[in-house]
Amino acid sequence: KLQQLPHDVIETLKVLSCFGQMNTSTIQLLDLGQFVPDMVESLEVAMKEGIVDKAGPIFAFSHDMLQESTYNLIPVEERKLLHVNIGRSLAQDVMVAQNAELCTLAVDQINIS
Repeated sequence: KLQQLPHDVIETLKVLSCFGQMNTSTIQLLDLGQFVPDMVESLEVAMKEGIVDKAGPIFAFSHDMLQESTYNLIPVEERKLLHVNIGRSLAQDVMVAQNAELCTLAVDQINIS
């Protein structure tokens, strides 16, 4: 079912799979052009397909197996690069420097790589 989704939706789900869950403010901090044009729109498509749930501002996979399956769609050699790109994208934003939780999130993504 995952591989039948549009390319942008799959790419967005790959980014989400690196987090497990993500709130809309974190999505807005990511350099969207680096990943996909409109992550929120792609997550809404995934929601309609039952792959992602939304509770308030938080998007999360509807089941752990979906997160794992999506993460496994990322070739092993590309995972490290994706994590470091996510971390760097977050770290470049001034808002992250002012928020300990987001700063930790950025550092965690870089450390995973």
